[in-house]
Amino acid sequence: MPVGVKYPLDGVLEACADYVASTGRRLVLEYVLLGGTNTTLVAAGALAKIARGLGALVNLIPYNTVGAPGLQQPSKEEVARFRALLESKGVEVAERFRRGRDIAAACGQLRGKHPHSNGEEDVDGGS
Repeated sequence: MPVGVKYPLDGVLEACADYVASTGRRLVLEYVLLGGTNTTLVAAGALAKIARGLGALVNLIPYNTVGAPGLQQPSKEEVARFRALLESKGVEVAERFRRGRDIAAACGQLRGKHPHSNGEEDVDGGS
């Protein structure tokens, strides 16, 4: 991802560890599941290593289809398998409940359906 050039993962993880050490607060890692992309055993192992190292909770967020080419929503089975992989590696996991998908109102879907080219505020309030 382009943001990885400006903020390399090692630096971000170091900042996270410093935050935990200085505040004593627990981190929550938000992980967007992309069907067939980042739901593999290898991805689960890498995420588990990071989460365990930081003592973090992992919040799984299944991707909502918004018409972006090449990105797919994971199946329920794919989400369940990835969650089980993380839990088997000692990671505490939460899962975002999907709301509004049936009417294309889930997170990101309204923006994807109503893009603005004139720079005005998005129909979903800019989120």
